[in-house]
Amino acid sequence: MPVGTDIIVGVLSSIVYDGLKRPFKGITEITGRRRAINRALSNPSTADLPDKSEANRAVNDVIRVLGNDHGEFTDNVANFLQDVERSVIPDALKHFAFCGHTPDDAFPAFELLYKTHEPLPFACEALFKALDASIKIRIDQSIEEKVLFEALKTQHEDLATRITALSSCLRNAASIQEPISSERFEELREKIARGIEAANRQINVETTQGTRKVNVKKLVIAARLQPLSDKGQIPAPHREAPPNETPSYAYLNFRRSFNRAVILGDPGGGKSTLTQLVCFDLARQITLAAANPKYSGFDSRDMKLPLRIILRTFEKRQQQNPSYQIFDYLIDEIRVYCDNDEFTAKKLLQQLLIFGQAVLLFDGLDEVLDVGARRSMASQIEQFTSAYATCPALVTSRIVGYGDAPVGDDYQLFTLARFNIDEVRKFTEQLLKAISNEKADIAKEKAVDFLAQTEATARDLRENPLLLGLMVYIFNSRGEVPNSRPEIYKECSVLMFEKWDQRRDIKFEFPNDFDLLDLFGYLASQIFGSADTEDGVDEEWLLDRLKAYFNIWYQDKARSFAAAKVLVNFITGRAWVMCEIGPGVFKFTHRTFLEYFFAKRIEEEAGSVTGLIRGNLLDKIIKSQWDVVNHLALQIATFRSGPKSTQAIETLLKIGTEEHFAPSEEANFLTFFGRALDYLLVPETRLIQAIDHIFRRCIQLGGNFSLTVGSIVSEVLSATQKRGMISQEVMRDIAGPLLAGPGSAERTYLLYILGMRFSGHRIYRRNVFYTDLVWQSFRQIRQDWQAEQFNRAVDNAAEARTYYYVYGDKFRELFSIHGVALLFSVSSELIPFEVSHLGYLIIHEAVRLQSKIGGPRFHDLELSQADARFALTTLSDLMYDRWQQGTIDEVIPASAENIKFPVLDEFAHYISYISGRRMPASLRTTISRAAFLYIVLADGHRNREHFERVFRSRRTKKTQNVQFASLPELFDDKFSRAIAQIRSGLAGPLFEAPASG
Repeated sequence: MPVGTDIIVGVLSSIVYDGLKRPFKGITEITGRRRAINRALSNPSTADLPDKSEANRAVNDVIRVLGNDHGEFTDNVANFLQDVERSVIPDALKHFAFCGHTPDDAFPAFELLYKTHEPLPFACEALFKALDASIKIRIDQSIEEKVLFEALKTQHEDLATRITALSSCLRNAASIQEPISSERFEELREKIARGIEAANRQINVETTQGTRKVNVKKLVIAARLQPLSDKGQIPAPHREAPPNETPSYAYLNFRRSFNRAVILGDPGGGKSTLTQLVCFDLARQITLAAANPKYSGFDSRDMKLPLRIILRTFEKRQQQNPSYQIFDYLIDEIRVYCDNDEFTAKKLLQQLLIFGQAVLLFDGLDEVLDVGARRSMASQIEQFTSAYATCPALVTSRIVGYGDAPVGDDYQLFTLARFNIDEVRKFTEQLLKAISNEKADIAKEKAVDFLAQTEATARDLRENPLLLGLMVYIFNSRGEVPNSRPEIYKECSVLMFEKWDQRRDIKFEFPNDFDLLDLFGYLASQIFGSADTEDGVDEEWLLDRLKAYFNIWYQDKARSFAAAKVLVNFITGRAWVMCEIGPGVFKFTHRTFLEYFFAKRIEEEAGSVTGLIRGNLLDKIIKSQWDVVNHLALQIATFRSGPKSTQAIETLLKIGTEEHFAPSEEANFLTFFGRALDYLLVPETRLIQAIDHIFRRCIQLGGNFSLTVGSIVSEVLSATQKRGMISQEVMRDIAGPLLAGPGSAERTYLLYILGMRFSGHRIYRRNVFYTDLVWQSFRQIRQDWQAEQFNRAVDNAAEARTYYYVYGDKFRELFSIHGVALLFSVSSELIPFEVSHLGYLIIHEAVRLQSKIGGPRFHDLELSQADARFALTTLSDLMYDRWQQGTIDEVIPASAENIKFPVLDEFAHYISYISGRRMPASLRTTISRAAFLYIVLADGHRNREHFERVFRSRRTKKTQNVQFASLPELFDDKFSRAIAQIRSGLAGPLFEAPASG
């Protein structure tokens, strides 16, 4: 498994700030560091610095020298170096040193920081060179730790790609001519931190004695974050995902180590609560450090100011002013702490961002509803975080819809781990204590009862923090928990609206001749879908909408106005489902309530199940919009009703057979249809008709339009598991005639489905999650047709590639028949990743096995040692012969250009690593064969830029990529000699036939 980029960045950060916990190697090393620093201080232009580096305690090294050797460690110097340590500068110098990048790009930021502390007893350049010297010495003395070194080597390219953005940001420091002084900077920073701490300290909890503010630390369970091994992988929503066995990051470790991260979760899963907790904790650390200046135990990684951007609010402001940018939003957020001086706020923000002393939290990407607007928002986030690459950045989003508008691949994806049983118990106990003032032992007893009640009917729901909280409230109120999600929302609403105040002997006088739940449904229908209103509405807006509601209800306009006024007071005073988010601004407490009431409203207005689907939902379904609302509305309409569920199935079948959708629209429709089978309880005959229609249309669309519809098959299997083997039986009936028939796009795609190990097919390894549901469900069909498919594989190379994808055996036999035609095919969006990349994956796995180094794998391909040896030997000999003949281009299709980077880059990492190790002679041929294959494959794709990026040095002479350069000298075989000849021909055509003799 590859070491994730953000894990490596976390390790590197720990080097800078806390140091690797290893002993000093004695007086010799200390003396060496001291000499290097002194040389830099005395003559920065001629300091002889090492080329590799580690970096922490580097600042401490400088402090020791300044104090012991020069007697210049004053308070001002101490404050300056503390600010340097808190900034991104040491981390940047470390990255620059490791990648062979000039440290000069960090100097403008260092100089800017220097100016804020002037006067200092050393020249700015001398201090900068001293710090650089210390960092390089530190890394040089720590790099012997092999695990770290190998991890760094593996991730070198990912680190190098960040250098450009980091350098650009640091150089931009030169544009700030008159920075805010360090004293004023610290004063404002502390002031902002105190404001952020206060704003995020408490959570409102409704109790039997009224609203109670509970400290966030006493109620919130700190999140565990589970990284996704594939940066492009999108996980399943909560209800569909298999148990995730991936080790999780503890909250504190994640908070201190992430650089670019996306947190994906379900509605109510704790995404916004996580950002609130991060804001509170970081702001709290800053205020504690300010109150205890003599305490040295604060971690520098906790000294970054949290800046949260509520994306829904930002979208609203941008709609009002299209020139409004993220920078403007942040200025508006901090201006009040700068005496409303925009000029000061701008300078302060620039310095915070350039120095890397802020954490950027982009909350609620999914709440930008329009897909186009969401993609634009993602692009703006990417641009801003690239411009200020010095600052860590975090984005939160729901899982559903993230794949439609993801941020860049340099963001590591994480999911919020579901609550485990211990966390469910702990949260239940804490919430019961908060809402009923129970003693700890009584709360524990009630929690045990709650867990027992929800074990059978709502075990998955209680893993979600929001839904767990709702069920605890209902349980505390009535002693039982509904087993339907819409019923949970309904019961919670009834509890809060109709019974809450009565139980506290509070009488709220408002008209009793209408349904309060209906009124909230009306409000939700007026609010949902608009960035302007979803972000919050004021009392005037509420009064206008309620007057309109009651004008329909009552003939007397005065009575309508009076009722509207009373309800405005109720909503702004006691209504639990809506809350005040700012002075006079109100919104639904959580988006889930807004969606529930809106779904309930449109279901009631539709009049019938057919009317609901055709009149209210269909247009949104085919556009992949309103996913939660669509399913909630249909579930409410059909709840515990067999006839209504049957009506829904019949309506969806009729739409599916009669309407003519564009392929992408039909795929969206089938996705909705498949998911709805989870709650539409109908007789088997109707269910079979539905499954048959969905499967047949998926096979047609997948063979001719897009592989992505394979995920719909996974959805259907997941939704119908409780109905036994019914989906498998339907697929078997479909598969028989199709697999026995002539070759076709549909037949090929059916085989792709039968061999699917994930929730969908991978084209560029995006938008899928791992599950063996499809693989296990269709095991018998695969076995029944294996012999037939192998017979076809013998006769046709394309069938052979498909056979190997599905069954993963008989590689040597098929290769002996088809040769390289088995491995290399044209690239197409209708061919899964594993099939179009088969040759590269085979070679990659062969090198991995033959070199015996382990490491990352791209799929579930399993080669035996014998097959690995055969693949590497046979293919390298064949390619060598082709190279001699000058016919390399005839082997690899020109259309395969788009598959060069993902596999070949990792292939290069392997070879670069193993070629630099001491190894027995028996392994050297493996290395030279692998390196030769990499070279010819890289340029075989006409990819001179990629080839030259790896082989032509872009670093200083002391940090050249010596591994490839030294191959011809290390190994005396024909492949190494071929590599030398190819490298020497970089200036000219690379793949001419070799010179005779």
